[in-house]
Amino acid sequence: MIQMKNKKYTQIIFSAAAVILIGILAQAAPGLGLRLLLLVSGAGGVILYFCRDWIPNSAVQRTLLWTAVILFTAALTWSAASAGSPAAYGKKVAAFFLPGAPEAATDALYRDMSAESLRLKQTLDSLDEQLAQTFDELELISAAAEERQFLSENDDVAEVEKICAVIQENLKKDAEKDNPSFTDIRDNAHSLELFYKIYLARELYHYSSFIKALEVSGIDCKSMSVDKYTLMLWDVEYYFSLYNMRQSVLDDAAQGVVYEENKEFLYQEFKVSKQNGYSDVFDYGTWRLWYSPRSAQEVAELLDEQILRYYQKFNMNFRR
Repeated sequence: MIQMKNKKYTQIIFSAAAVILIGILAQAAPGLGLRLLLLVSGAGGVILYFCRDWIPNSAVQRTLLWTAVILFTAALTWSAASAGSPAAYGKKVAAFFLPGAPEAATDALYRDMSAESLRLKQTLDSLDEQLAQTFDELELISAAAEERQFLSENDDVAEVEKICAVIQENLKKDAEKDNPSFTDIRDNAHSLELFYKIYLARELYHYSSFIKALEVSGIDCKSMSVDKYTLMLWDVEYYFSLYNMRQSVLDDAAQGVVYEENKEFLYQEFKVSKQNGYSDVFDYGTWRLWYSPRSAQEVAELLDEQILRYYQKFNMNFRR
C-alpha cells in the first residue's frame, strides 16, 4: 500500500513538473496558434501517459499518445526554427527565469505589447477553465466507456455527399489510366491508405464523415480495421511528410533560389523516420507531390498553407 501511494505521489510530481516545463517552452513559441498547440499537445500527452486507465482500449490510447507526442515535437521544432537556431530559442526560454530586465528592455517590452498579447492571456485563462471543466466531465463519465470520445462526431449529410463526390471523381480518373492504381481499394487496406493520403487527407471535414462516405462508396472500412482514429494517424504521418518537405527548401528560400523546372518531392523520401522512436513504415512507391517552376520561397509558402490546413482539420475534429 505504501509503495502504491509513493508511486502515485511520484506520478503527480512528475506530471506537474512536465506541465510546468511545457508552459515554459510554450511561452517562447512564436504566435498564438503554436503556443496553444504546444500547450494542448504537451498537456494532453502528459494526461494520456499518466492516466492510462481512462481509456480501456490500449490501441486507441497509444494512438492518441503518439499523436500528442508527434504534434508536440513538431511544434517545438518549428519554434526553434522560427527563432533562428536552437541557441536563440534557448535564450528565449531562459528569459523566463530572469528576475528582471534592464529598464530600457522593460520599456521596449511594454511598447511592444499589443491587442494580440492581451487576447493570448484571455485565451489561456479560458483554456484553464475549459481544462478544469473537461476533467470534471471525464470523472463523471469514467464508468461509461462508450462516451469517452476524443474525436468529435458529425452527422452532416452535406459533408458526406461532398466527400463521396471527391472519392468518385478521383476513382474515375484513376480508372481511365492505362495502369490504374486503386482497382482493389474496396478490400485492400494499403490501397485505401494511399488513396486517402493522396486525395482525401487535404479535405477539411470530420473523420466520422470520411468513414461514412467511404462506406457509402462501397469500401468496407470495418473489415480492414479502419476507423476515425486510423484516419487521424494517417493525417499525422502525412503532416510530417509535408513538414519535412518544407524544411528541405528553407536553405534555398533563404538564398533566393528559383526552381527552373518542376519541384518534386517523393513521399517515400520525406516520410517521418525515427521521430521519438516512431517511423512511418508505409510504402508510398513512386507517388510524389510536385509544384510547377517557381521560387523556393513560394514553394515553402505553399507547403505552409497545406500544413495550416492540417492544423485546422485537427482543431475541427478535436473540438467538441
